[in-house]
Amino acid sequence: MVELDPPYQHNCPPPPSALIRSPPPSPTFYSSSLVYFLLSTLYFLSLSSPIGVAILFIGAGILHFVRPASYAGIVPYMLPHPLAIVYISGLAEVAGGIGVLVPQVRSLAGRGLILLLIAVFPANVQMLVSARSAHAPFWAETLLWIRLPVQALLIAWVWRATVYRDSRDKQQSPGSITT
Repeated sequence: MVELDPPYQHNCPPPPSALIRSPPPSPTFYSSSLVYFLLSTLYFLSLSSPIGVAILFIGAGILHFVRPASYAGIVPYMLPHPLAIVYISGLAEVAGGIGVLVPQVRSLAGRGLILLLIAVFPANVQMLVSARSAHAPFWAETLLWIRLPVQALLIAWVWRATVYRDSRDKQQSPGSITT
C-alpha cells in the first residue's frame, strides 16, 4: 500500500485542523468572553460615556498581560509572533483607554481605538474557527457568533463617546468659558 503525503504539502490549502495555532481556549476563556459581551452591552447603554469606554479598554488591555497565552491562541495563524501582537494590542488598549479620559486627546484616542477594534477583528473570527474545529459546546459557539457583530457596536459606541461627543461639545460651546 502506498502512503500519500498530506494535502498541504502539495500547494493545497491546509485542512481546518491546521488552522488552529494552539489548543482551543479553555471554558474559562469562553466565560470571560461572555462577561466581556455582557459588560460591553451594559456600557453600550450609556452611549456617551468616555468613562465606560476607558474602563472597558483599560481592563481588557490589562488582561492581555495577565492571560497572554489565552490571547495568543486567537491570533490568526498567518501572523508571526503572536505573543508580541498580544502585548502590543494590550498596550494599545490601555493607552487608548487612558487617552479617552483626557479631553485634549479624547477624539484622537477614540479614533485609535476604532482602528484597533478593526485590526483585532480577525482574532474574533479565529476564535470562532478554533472553537468550531474543536467542537466547542453549542452555547460557546453561539456566543462567539454573537461576538462578531458586537465589534460593530463597540466601534459605534467608541465613536459616539469620543469623536462625536467632542465635535458636539465644540459646537455647543462657542469660544472659551471665562469665570
